Amino acid sequence: MTNTNRPEINTNEPRESSTIKLSPLNIPVFNGMYADWTPFYDMFMAFVHTNDKITPIQQFFHLRASLSDEPASCIKNLETTANNYEYAWKTLISRYRNKKLLIQSHVKGICELSDVKENSSSSLRQFSDALRGHMSALEALKQQPSSWGPLLTHIICTKLDAISLKVNGR
Repeated sequence: MTNTNRPEINTNEPRESSTIKLSPLNIPVFNGMYADWTPFYDMFMAFVHTNDKITPIQQFFHLRASLSDEPASCIKNLETTANNYEYAWKTLISRYRNKKLLIQSHVKGICELSDVKENSSSSLRQFSDALRGHMSALEALKQQPSSWGPLLTHIICTKLDAISLKVNGR
């Protein structure tokens, strides 16, 4: 039994534009840090690479403007032409979309977390946020850092100040 009083919804029609004016979003500059690759890749894909209103030559200009240091050097010898854009993008993907190196960079990030030198809620919060960030990234990469048990506990305890350790029963 169908309801004939229901209006038919066409999902192919464009939505009405919002009256809220949003500020433009800037793509972050990627400097070669493996931990920053995935956010850069996702934003560049969403705003530039898959944007059919931007020509390949414009995409290449956006790509060059979004790179510094080693990634910029990877493509510096390529002429900025429409034909070279796809090659440049694939070059960067093949170098930086390396799951093993991404995992290693987050493990290193956990091991190199800054020590908590003062017993303050803000320094503990910064430490906790950085630790959770690396652990979440590792989980997204199909790793299980929460199962590292005594190893993770040891790394964390070496970073905490004496008062924080004492409060936690250590």
